[in-house]
Amino acid sequence: MKQVGLGEFTKRARHYVLHEVCQKHGIITITDDGTAIARLVPVGVPESSRNGDDAVWAAVDELTKEIAAHWPADVSATQAVREQRREL
Repeated sequence: MKQVGLGEFTKRARHYVLHEVCQKHGIITITDDGTAIARLVPVGVPESSRNGDDAVWAAVDELTKEIAAHWPADVSATQAVREQRREL
């Protein structure tokens, strides 16, 4: 994430909005005397982020399969949670 002072942003707003945010899908924090006052973020999610989500969900699916393979047949998820709550 890039930080830009208010004066610099005011002078070059078009550059920061079009180049850094729209084209590079960057996030810019605008500061005034070193204090963050605003943040510019792209409206859409970049394609590269969406592809990363697929990998995360694939890992979750694999973990689900592994848990299911070792889960006792006679215990429901609700029962398991209730047992853990009793121990607390």
